[in-house]
Amino acid sequence: MPKAKPEVPVSKIKTDKKDLPVVIEAEEIFAPVIEGHMKSLFWPDLHVHEALSEVAEDRTLQVLVVLVQPVEALARRLDAGLACAEALAEWTAEAEALLGAARRRRRQLVLVDARALLSNDPELLTELDFELRSNAQPSEGPVLPDPNYLILAETLLRQDEAATRLLQELAALRRGPHENLPNATHLEEALSDLQALKDRQAELEVYKKQIASASEEAELLRENLSLRVEADTASGGAVSSYLKAAKEELELLRENAALHLNAAKKSGARLSELEEECEALRQAAMERHALKAKSDALEHRLKQSDTKRAHRETILARVMLEDQRKLQAAYARGDALNRELSAARDELSGVYGSRSWQVTKPFRAVRRRGKVRPH
Repeated sequence: MPKAKPEVPVSKIKTDKKDLPVVIEAEEIFAPVIEGHMKSLFWPDLHVHEALSEVAEDRTLQVLVVLVQPVEALARRLDAGLACAEALAEWTAEAEALLGAARRRRRQLVLVDARALLSNDPELLTELDFELRSNAQPSEGPVLPDPNYLILAETLLRQDEAATRLLQELAALRRGPHENLPNATHLEEALSDLQALKDRQAELEVYKKQIASASEEAELLRENLSLRVEADTASGGAVSSYLKAAKEELELLRENAALHLNAAKKSGARLSELEEECEALRQAAMERHALKAKSDALEHRLKQSDTKRAHRETILARVMLEDQRKLQAAYARGDALNRELSAARDELSGVYGSRSWQVTKPFRAVRRRGKVRPH
């Protein structure tokens, strides 16, 4: 988030460090780290409070408020599984509660960034007039949430007017430097995640094609088995051994198709989840001018892939149409042959039933007896 200049100048901390109350506005994972760091660096008997409302209102007493960046705080809620609207509402409620208490004692507050304090940022410590011990070392804060959640959190904060107003007010109170989140590294990692998602989509398409191919093979084998069963019945069991082997092969094909189908279902469920996250990340990435060229290149490659797929589908349609034409021609040829056979049978029946055939019957009988007479 961009830096904002304080609306109300605050001088260096004049309150005795031993009496200075400290409010740590952070999650459970962050608060103990900050408290331990400050006690080890400055003074062990630190007065730590979880909320600004717990500090007694004393106009002569300054209060140090340590705050986690809004983008990180909201990203942690998203990472914990909260929906976008729920996470934003929860953060907004906490920010309004903090600012509600802060407005009454604005000139007493010294608001600083948690990670800048943990890193012993020299600019921040100089501004606060803090003197470190000679052996003071920076502390490691909790690992930042996934870059995708950071980008999504920043997008949510920018799109909500109430959240934007709270961000501006917090920026006006904050003292010292702070890191902008998400940074270029986070954007690069999010882009890598997006590419990995597209790779998963390609894998799913391969699974679907494999399942379709296995289904076609099973259907062809089923038809082949039906024909062979009919032939086996007509020939009295001449192909029973082949039928048994074919059934075993069909069972193997069914098991293979079931495995591919289960893998596709799992990938499909995960793909649905990833597609929802991808949509939110894509909206955030489009706002980044630094990633626009790469995004355009990815879109161009996707269009080329769609064109190639459409071309393959056109060729397949032509092949199927040609096969259908040949099949119809074969059916027509079979019908013609059947008609010729029927005509030949009718002609033969006419010969057998003719008067000439009946008149010449004795001559044919005499001729047959002459052929079988022994010599």
